[in-house]
Amino acid sequence: MRKRDIPFDRRVGNKVRMRRLELGLSQGQLADAVGITFQQIQKYEKGTNQIGANRLPEIARALDVPLAYFFEPNPTCKKDNAEEFPGGLMNDFLANRAGMNFMRAFCRISDRKLRRQIVDLVNTLAARRK
Repeated sequence: MRKRDIPFDRRVGNKVRMRRLELGLSQGQLADAVGITFQQIQKYEKGTNQIGANRLPEIARALDVPLAYFFEPNPTCKKDNAEEFPGGLMNDFLANRAGMNFMRAFCRISDRKLRRQIVDLVNTLAARRK
């Protein structure tokens, strides 16, 4: 039987990965806290394996989030941003270490003008790649 690609499983897995990276945990550390292998965490994060109803509360406790966290829409992807971030692009960005590090560093910049200049720079660089 071929596994189905279920977007909800990918979304929950992305949320696990985002929170794990936010806390600075490795897959192995999260796996140890939950009592499973790091390979299983990898499969959960990719959405390859569905997280069971008995396992999700354990992961929520290990990540110090309420169970509802996995079912809430990503607050950075509001409906009015849907065209700007098609297909969960923001989730993908925040679900990898480079994206999370960039976001953390960017949020530490208090100068609004400098932040705007950085956004302009990134837009210019992205336009060159087309």
